[in-house]
Amino acid sequence: MTQSCTKVSTLDDLRQCIAHLERYGERRKDRSNPLTFNIAAIDQHLPWGGLAPAALHEIFSVVPELTTPALGFATAFLGLAAHRAPVLWCQSSENKRENLYAPGLERFGLFSDNLIIFNAVRECEVLWVMEEALRSGALAAVLGEVEVLTTVSSRRLQLAAERGSTIAFLVRYDLTSKIISSATTRWQINTAISSHPLGPWPGATRWEVVLERCRGGVSGSWFLEWQDANNIDSGSGIEAGSFRLVTPLCNGSVYPTTDAANRFCW
Repeated sequence: MTQSCTKVSTLDDLRQCIAHLERYGERRKDRSNPLTFNIAAIDQHLPWGGLAPAALHEIFSVVPELTTPALGFATAFLGLAAHRAPVLWCQSSENKRENLYAPGLERFGLFSDNLIIFNAVRECEVLWVMEEALRSGALAAVLGEVEVLTTVSSRRLQLAAERGSTIAFLVRYDLTSKIISSATTRWQINTAISSHPLGPWPGATRWEVVLERCRGGVSGSWFLEWQDANNIDSGSGIEAGSFRLVTPLCNGSVYPTTDAANRFCW
């Protein structure tokens, strides 16, 4: 009787493992498609109809000391990619600027079953792990935080992304070096004014997004808002876990107020 129960338990475990693999296996073909903003004005602006798959995309904050805008924007895309297959986030103790916060990650669709976190001692280990993970083709996306980047290392990441058909996000902190990066796109991220409908509190996560460089395309800029379960407008027709385009006013700001207390970013 005990042996029979053990066999049943083993079969149940195998069925769960197979179901888990099939769930992501069915979505492997999605990784050859661009990762879209689901906003026509931006997707149609990009040559691939969204972020190019199997490519390196570079992200940085306008203010080097304020890293959260770039990390928040990258996290949003990492969460979108996690719908296709598990994703990897690489950090090192040499350049870690922010500690990852589980409830914050969940707002972007990242959970323990679709996110792998790698904490390295040195930054060179981050670049090595990113290369190996990209080349394996087992993940939907790989995100890495780096301080120092060389032309050679960016080229290696681009080639690894192409080989594994995996999208790569690189959040850079040191922008003093004027290297020629192999990234397909380069995004400059800043905070944007956000207000709460019930009072003087932070509202939805918003960014001022500038496409600084795009291979085969042209630059552009937009104001974006992240829609999650906490701030989704039920009458907007927009699903939680997606971007929303915010139209600036004629004076150039998203809202007429310039109160710094209303600024909010992830």
